[in-house]
Amino acid sequence: MDLWAWLPAFLTAALLAHGMGGEAALLLAALTYVANIAGSITGGTMADRWGRIPTLLTWSCISTVLSFSIGWLVGAPIAALVLLARLYNFSAIADSSTHSTVLAEGVPPHYIGVAYAVRSVIGFGAGVVSPVVFGWALDAAGGGRTSTSAFAWGIAWSTLGLGALLGPVATWRMRKSSTMSPGD
Repeated sequence: MDLWAWLPAFLTAALLAHGMGGEAALLLAALTYVANIAGSITGGTMADRWGRIPTLLTWSCISTVLSFSIGWLVGAPIAALVLLARLYNFSAIADSSTHSTVLAEGVPPHYIGVAYAVRSVIGFGAGVVSPVVFGWALDAAGGGRTSTSAFAWGIAWSTLGLGALLGPVATWRMRKSSTMSPGD
């Protein structure tokens, strides 16, 4: 996922924007990645308590909003960026276990292997293409990996937002066409 691929470069740019060295960017990024553990557990727990679709909608919408907004904030205080990046990491993974559960519950048993394989191909395929699109957008908007331009970083992160929009849209469509109750 681009979040994990580009976050160290983004945090380097943020540190440079504040007149600091970029050496701490990897440590700061690593601190935000720890939120993935809690995100996965929390997302699964929420799905069991409040339903699959509300959980998917909640976390995919939060992740989408952060995709569209974080890049524009490259000049924000570092502590605020790290907190936002933690929430972004948390929300980006919080729906993953629920997606796996929905797939396991909704696919006939003799198609489970194929369903998970297709999900993996789509996910890893997006993970191959999206970092390139992000980089092209960053360069086209006048940035570079250490650019402190909020415009360039905002445009680049917004490419992730465009891809992330598929999550809530697909979940909303599933909700409308599903025989599941609103809490499922």
